[in-house]
Amino acid sequence: CCGNAEITTEIAAGAPGVMVIGLDLSHGLFPPVGAGTWPDNLTLIAADAAVLPFADAQFDRVSISLGLHHLPSQTRRLALLEAHRVLRPDGILYVQEYHNPGRGQARWLALFYARIDLSREAWPMVVDKTLRGELEAAGFEMGRQAVTGRGVLQLIEAVKQAGVR
Repeated sequence: CCGNAEITTEIAAGAPGVMVIGLDLSHGLFPPVGAGTWPDNLTLIAADAAVLPFADAQFDRVSISLGLHHLPSQTRRLALLEAHRVLRPDGILYVQEYHNPGRGQARWLALFYARIDLSREAWPMVVDKTLRGELEAAGFEMGRQAVTGRGVLQLIEAVKQAGVR
């Protein structure tokens, strides 16, 4: 769910010795090849996050930024299972998504953004706080969590435990 690959491109540019792969269902969002925007260590692939075209335990890290709420709940669960499958033991999934701070101005902002989001999944993810349970159901152990974006966003580190397939 790398979208227009802006964040993925920044990750690749900041890690020149690391191979970075960006994946999104719609390759129409990617910058044109040869536009001078792709670092040499970046590959962009059009594919479905619920059916990843990679072997088991192939990656050290997977990142999904503001993409899960665009997926219907069943597809989101499959995408999380796939992320788990392609990670090596002790691999880390980083997820940035909407957050429900519980009270105050940040809560109203979070609810506002979730309500106006064009996806139907953002609202239940924020109001029902389903993301943590979905990550755990996919086999991840919750790691560090940080609130960003004035309390409206969360960054979650979810770890695939060694010995877990």
